[in-house]
Order: sequence, then C-alpha cells, then structure tokens
Amino acid sequence: MLLVTVVLAPALLGFVLFFVHERQQAQDRAHERVALLAQATALELSRMLSDHEALLARMAERPLVRALDPHHCDPIIAEYTQLHPAYTNLVVRDLSGQSDCSARALKLSQRQQVADVVPGYLRAQSADGLTVGAAHLGPLSGRWVSVLFYPVK
Repeated sequence: MLLVTVVLAPALLGFVLFFVHERQQAQDRAHERVALLAQATALELSRMLSDHEALLARMAERPLVRALDPHHCDPIIAEYTQLHPAYTNLVVRDLSGQSDCSARALKLSQRQQVADVVPGYLRAQSADGLTVGAAHLGPLSGRWVSVLFYPVK
C-alpha cells in the first residue's frame, strides 16, 4: 500500500498541476480574445460616433437650424429621420428646452421637462461637442434610446 501511495502521489500531483496550468492558459486566451473584441468594438463605436458628430455639426451650421424657430423648422430634420431610421427622432431645442423642431407629430407636453425625461440634457448644455446620454426608455418613441447631443452655436 505504501508503494502504491508513493507511486500515485506524484502522478496525482502532476495531474493537478497539469489541470491548473491548462486552466490558467485557457483563462489567459479567453482574456486576450475578450480584450481584442473590446478594442475592436470601441474602435467601431468611436468611428460611428465621430461620423454622427460630423453629421450633426453640419446640420447645426444650417441657418434654419441655427434660428431655433419652431414655426420655421429646417426640412432636413424631418427628412433625415425618414432616411435613417436609427434616428428615431431628431429634435432642435433652445437652452430652456421649449423650442421644439422635430419630425414627430407627438411632442413632449408642457409638464414634461426635457431635463427630467432625457438623461444627459443638462450636462450637454455645458459641453462644447458631441455628448451621449444614458440609455433610457424614450418618452415619445417608447423604445430604448441613447440620445446624441450636439450644441448649435
């Protein structure tokens, strides 16, 4: 029995060490794959957001957008959401949140303050460029949305 224990103990120890080593290698490979996937996703997201920022910057330069007149909205606001359904709504608002040029017939009511129903609105007012709000259930669309904000100067 002692001889069997002397022979099996190192073999069992070797098997345990082999198992631990293989487990660590599998974790390392999985970590590397996840890191590559995360970097690729971040790069793609960065490219997408810079494209959206460039587009919104060009829209913000248009005279009818800069006028912030809810009675004479720029037609591009309604047309763009029809061409690009990823934009569930495109809205131009003044700093008080009252002026509303958007493609939707349904608008926020007077009791619904933009700052209350759109996360990130107040932070976006002090930003110089594109900001992205937190994902939330859109008060008008009823879908999960993340709002892109771009200041009209």
